[in-house]
Amino acid sequence: MIRSMKILGYRCFEDFKLEEVGRINLVTGKNNSGKSTLLEALHLTINLADPFSLWRLLARRGEITEEILERRDYNVDINHLFCNHSYKNNHICFQADLDNIPIKLNVSVVKKDDIERDVKSNSFVGPYYLNVKDDYNNIDEYYPIYYNGGMSSSYAERMGSSSEYAVIKSYYLMSTSLLGSEISNNWRRITLKPEKIIALDALRIVNSDVVDFTVARDSKLVDSIGKEGILIKLRDMDSPIPLGSLGEGSWRLLGIGMALALVKNGIILIDDLDVGLHHSAMYDLWRLVDITSRKYNIQVFATTHSRDCINALGRYLQDNPNTGDVLIHRVEKDQNTPIVYSRNNIISATQHEIEVR
Repeated sequence: MIRSMKILGYRCFEDFKLEEVGRINLVTGKNNSGKSTLLEALHLTINLADPFSLWRLLARRGEITEEILERRDYNVDINHLFCNHSYKNNHICFQADLDNIPIKLNVSVVKKDDIERDVKSNSFVGPYYLNVKDDYNNIDEYYPIYYNGGMSSSYAERMGSSSEYAVIKSYYLMSTSLLGSEISNNWRRITLKPEKIIALDALRIVNSDVVDFTVARDSKLVDSIGKEGILIKLRDMDSPIPLGSLGEGSWRLLGIGMALALVKNGIILIDDLDVGLHHSAMYDLWRLVDITSRKYNIQVFATTHSRDCINALGRYLQDNPNTGDVLIHRVEKDQNTPIVYSRNNIISATQHEIEVR
C-alpha cells in the first residue's frame, strides 16, 4: 500500500504532500484543484512513468501536438505534464513510500548530446529525450521526443503496457466508460477465476436478477462501436440481453467490479467514482468497495464531486463500525497538503450536512 506521497513540479502541484493515507481514500475538491492530477501522479509512480502510461494520460486529456506523423498516429504533448505547461527548466519528482519500499522518481527532458550512454534509436526521435530516473529501483530510462515535446503514439504502444513496469499491481479506471474491447479483455482475465463474482455483484447493484455476463464470440462486434457484444443473463429469461439495456450506470459498475477483480493485493484508482450512477446505488457500491478491498487487500483511491457519494459513504460507515481505515482528502488549489477527514469526521459531516467537497 501507498503510505505517503510527495509530488513536485507535476501539473498544478509545485509541492504537494499526501502524508496520511488509508485503505480507502476518497479525494474531493473544486474543479481544477488537482483531484485527477493526484490520481495520475499515483498511477505514474506505481508504473515508474513508463511511456504508455504517459501517453494514455495525455491522450485522455486531449493534450496532443498539431503534427500528425501518419494516419492513426499522433503525438501527445509532454509539456503539459510540467508546471506552467513547459518542460523547459522544469522537472518532476514523485516520492512515495510503498509498504516501506522507497520510490523517488525524477522526470526531466535532456538533450541527446548530454546523455552519457547509448540509448535505443527510434525513427521518430528528435534531439531530445524524456529521462525517467529512480535510483532506489535502478531505473534510468530515456524515451525519445521531438523538440516541441511531442511523443509518438506508435512508440508508446511499441513499448508495451504499463503492467510491464509496475512496482505493484494496479488499475486506473478513468471517468469515461470502458470500451467494449476493454471489457472484453478484462472478461478474459477473470472469467474462470473466483474473483469474477465481484463484477457480478457490481452489476447486481442495478439489477438483482443478473446471473452471468459474457462477451460475444465475434470480437469485431465487440470492438466496432464499443457497446455491442457484452451480453447479460438475467434470472427467468431464456435469452441474454445487451449490457446497455440495463442503462449507462451498468457500464460504470461493471468497469469498477472488473477493476476490483483484477487488483488483488494491489491498488485501484477510480476517477469520478459515481459518474453515471443514481444516488440510490452509492450505498451498495460503497459496501462492495469496502468488503472487496478488505477481503483481497486492495487500496482504493477515488475522486468525486458528489454530495450523494459522500453522504452514502457516511451512512455506510455509521452502519458498519468495522470498516477500518477510510479517509476523505479535500484538495484545495495552491495548498500543499489536503484537508483530511477521518471516519468520525465523515460520519459527523453526513449527519450535520457539513461541506467536505
